[in-house]
Amino acid sequence: MAWTLVLAQGALLVALAVWPAPQLATSSLPVNLAGVVVSVLGLGVVVVGSAHLGRSLTASPVPKDAGVLRDSGMYALTRHPLYSGLLLFAGGRVLSHPSFTSAGLALGLLLLLWAKASWEEKMLRQKFPAYEAYAARVPRFVPRTASRRGPRRS
Repeated sequence: MAWTLVLAQGALLVALAVWPAPQLATSSLPVNLAGVVVSVLGLGVVVVGSAHLGRSLTASPVPKDAGVLRDSGMYALTRHPLYSGLLLFAGGRVLSHPSFTSAGLALGLLLLLWAKASWEEKMLRQKFPAYEAYAARVPRFVPRTASRRGPRRS
């Protein structure tokens, strides 16, 4: 099951990156550039978040036996910054290549990552007793603004 989710995630990401979908409307140059910037920013979040995980990094939602709970850096802002970065990438692709196909692929990726994160979090709660408190203070995908800080779960 774990690797099925990983393969589906990879397929959605490849499709978003290369699918030659027709445009819904002619986007303006600023919108196209914004989409490219958002996509690159998303990939940057993935790279930085991956580096922060170090040897705990795995594509599988199953935590490594020797893995440790990260709750600092990007992981103090969201519980799943790699997924957040992938969603930024997808959102940027929708902006730069607006089509029903790109929007559907991005929505599919969101749903898949939500399910993957939910499953992963069940295992993290079992492995790390401190995960429950961490999850109570740190949102899943979208960092809180100063006005939204507090014990809200996402």
